[in-house]
Amino acid sequence: MFHIVSDIFLDFHEKAIDQHQIPSTTSYILITGNISLENKRSMLYAETLAKQYPHAKIIYNFGLAELIGKKFQGAVDGVYTKIRYLKNVPLNLYYPKGEVIGGYDFYSTIGWPVYSNIESFENSRLPKGTVIDYTEEFYIGDLCVTDKYQRSFDYQFSIDQANDEANLVKEWLKVDQGKQKILITAFGNCFSNYLIDSNYKVLPSLDLSNVIWVFGSDFRIMTKNQISVPGRDRTYCFSLVQ
Repeated sequence: MFHIVSDIFLDFHEKAIDQHQIPSTTSYILITGNISLENKRSMLYAETLAKQYPHAKIIYNFGLAELIGKKFQGAVDGVYTKIRYLKNVPLNLYYPKGEVIGGYDFYSTIGWPVYSNIESFENSRLPKGTVIDYTEEFYIGDLCVTDKYQRSFDYQFSIDQANDEANLVKEWLKVDQGKQKILITAFGNCFSNYLIDSNYKVLPSLDLSNVIWVFGSDFRIMTKNQISVPGRDRTYCFSLVQ
């Protein structure tokens, strides 16, 4: 049985005891992302579930919420390194990039919103509070106050990330490992209150009809190939047909 954790936005100091009560029949807990505005809080939540349910496989992912105020590549690399290489992480916690775990082939990724124009991008949350790096120069008049001011996500950066992501997912789709593929993204094509502007698509160039796509959104969706169960309801679990 599967359980999905998506878009719960825990506060940093929130104990969230009620969010740790997962149905006992669960074999896989899929964390799609946007669990907290602090990446350390999201990781703590995932590790707590992994320790509390050692019989379950915890498939982790993060969203743009976890990246707010963080240097982008540093945060991404930090999650990858911590889960895959550090010995203090529970062995049943995974951050898969095309791996067979149990009976399924998983791939976790952000699901970069592809906006049709720069105006929609500017109206979204992407350029607000996000950080590529700290290499921007900041001037007051002719005086350079700092050359380590944050450089935020811009339209071209988001396009580049979406293209890179699409290429990686496309390569994963080509490899048949003999198991049902499950794609996990923090965002899907449904309107996201978190992103603010709804004029976007996720992975629009790819055919995902043979993939079970589990994603974050504003609405509960349960179709043959697309599943979204956002919010704090921890009472449900469901099965997938291989």
